[in-house]
Amino acid sequence: MKGEREVGSNPFSNLSFLKSEFSDIIQSEKCYDTSGRGSTRYCQRYTFVFIDGSYLSIVEHLNENGNLDYFCYDYYDKNKQIISKFHSEPHGDKKYQTRTEPYHIHTYDMLGNEKRIENHTFHDLYSVLEHLRLRILENRRLI
Repeated sequence: MKGEREVGSNPFSNLSFLKSEFSDIIQSEKCYDTSGRGSTRYCQRYTFVFIDGSYLSIVEHLNENGNLDYFCYDYYDKNKQIISKFHSEPHGDKKYQTRTEPYHIHTYDMLGNEKRIENHTFHDLYSVLEHLRLRILENRRLI
């Protein structure tokens, strides 16, 4: 899959490339994540705002070798309500692990109840953005 990588094997995602590649859905960007914190040498923080008002908070942590340690890509609707989270940080507690650990997705129902599910597909920012592109463009067609 284009842009796919394993955790621990590559540096930060190339945000300039991704902004260009997904310019049909990215309306604007912010140089910080939802916490309001910006990037550091070992942590890339960014937000892509999409054409429907939804947004993706991007956090990527590097290890001491300068390779990706883990990521958190959190997707929100235009009302700042969390929709889903694509994460790659391992959970030590077995009851919170999925079969695809460290990759997992947090989903939320209408009441805000969280569920952790397996993530076989979305192991990098490119694949998450491809998924969101399909969702955003399909939702626009339905309006």
